[in-house]
Amino acid sequence: TTFYNKISTHAGLHSDHESFLLEGIPTLNFRSNLDPAVYRYYHSNGDLWPLVNKSHMEKAVRCVTYVLYEMANAGKLPARPLSDEETRDFLIRHDLKEALQLGNKWKWNN
Repeated sequence: TTFYNKISTHAGLHSDHESFLLEGIPTLNFRSNLDPAVYRYYHSNGDLWPLVNKSHMEKAVRCVTYVLYEMANAGKLPARPLSDEETRDFLIRHDLKEALQLGNKWKWNN
């Protein structure tokens, strides 16, 4: 397989996960090595089926399926929702406060 494990605790904005992140709900994001040309159309009107690499899609689905299977059968999940204060502190630690303030999405007074 061309897949390899690389674990990161990086948090970022402007993804499908942002609304969950802002509410303290743990997220998991899989990254792939797509052809750089594909990213020009990512989440746009030009993001069409001909850009999908069938082999990459099959490998991604297989990988996600393994992870979901393990999570479904785990006695305890490795993450829990964060409290409001923990969420604020997490966002600050990941240098997201200023960007969220500029986007009027910072809900804390400090």
